[in-house]
Amino acid sequence: MKAKFFFLFFFLGFTAFTITSADNFSNIGFANISSSDIKEEVLLSGTLETGLIKSLSIIPFEVWKSSTSIDISYLSSLSNITIEIKDESGQTFYNSVVNPVSGGQLIIDIQGWAAGTYTITFSNDKGGCVYGAFDI
Repeated sequence: MKAKFFFLFFFLGFTAFTITSADNFSNIGFANISSSDIKEEVLLSGTLETGLIKSLSIIPFEVWKSSTSIDISYLSSLSNITIEIKDESGQTFYNSVVNPVSGGQLIIDIQGWAAGTYTITFSNDKGGCVYGAFDI
């Protein structure tokens, strides 16, 4: 019987401590993280022609947007890929030819870009195109 009371008091005491401790963490600053600092995935569509019999069946890039940058991760090694970012009116904000290496990354600074919808396009000289849209 003493063991049951001990367990009950231990459990209630631990629960009370946990609730009290959680309340104390509210002042640490976890709530100061704004939603604009969170990375959002840019969904991509399309395929890249490789010059072989079949085009790549997976999209060889991952694109993430934060409030300050576009982060591109290369999932496959490729050659001569043109990356272009345009706004809704067709104005080019970024244009570069890269040779992605699997596991590599490219970070594009978007600070100061006007609010709106942008399209990112990956293309190669074989006629392939992968694209996606994001908002700032």
